[in-house]
Amino acid sequence: MAGAPRRGHRRLAYSMQVLTTAPRPSPQVLRGEATGALRTDDPQSAMMRGLAYGTLTKLCQRTPQHVQSDTKLPTELFTALETEQMAARAPLQEALAALASVHARRIGAPPPPPAMLATLRSLLLRSAASTSSHARYSSMVWIADGR
Repeated sequence: MAGAPRRGHRRLAYSMQVLTTAPRPSPQVLRGEATGALRTDDPQSAMMRGLAYGTLTKLCQRTPQHVQSDTKLPTELFTALETEQMAARAPLQEALAALASVHARRIGAPPPPPAMLATLRSLLLRSAASTSSHARYSSMVWIADGR
């Protein structure tokens, strides 16, 4: 089997193929020239929001202290989940899952303020009763991660 590629090499080749064939934002979007003219239903706009959600996921993983003190971000993300285009919905759900682990209770950590708990509880109840299956699923991820 000297001619067959190894498992790691196949993964690397697949990753390189994905990176080279993935859609890229136009140069105007990257320079900030066309951002004001983009419509929310434009594919470029959905792709840029997907990249922003991916960045938010990394932020939750690397510096959770920056996103755990406020309930505005989970509220906005759960609201966006009901209307977001399919192209950006998966990164949005990943960002919500990362945010759920940030807000999960830790052993020995002080509990969050009661007002924050009440806001998050009402948000999760509203999302669990939503007509969007994606919002219901994400609310269940939050509940399961909250222990």
